[in-house]
Amino acid sequence: IPPEPTRALVTEMMEGDVMDKLEDMSSVYDFDPITGNIPATKVEITVSCRNLLDKDTFSKSDPMCVLYTQGVETKQWREFGRTEVIDNTLNPDFVRKYILDYF
Repeated sequence: IPPEPTRALVTEMMEGDVMDKLEDMSSVYDFDPITGNIPATKVEITVSCRNLLDKDTFSKSDPMCVLYTQGVETKQWREFGRTEVIDNTLNPDFVRKYILDYF
């Protein structure tokens, strides 16, 4: 589980619907030398939010999103990406995309 301040921030940012588009991008050419595993596929993640709470006083919020993965063996959460900040919106469509190996 992410640290409390981060979880609170993510929860606040995700009050609206978060739409993640997942696309299958098959590949067996990548190799993880640490585990010796070959990923079965790659997943592309895009993030958008709707109806976020407005936490700014004089304008709309400036949202961003922090993404975490959980280690298979250690079960520890670690940050693997952050979206850009989008000014003055409660319905951000983030541009940055993330590619994850899926084992």
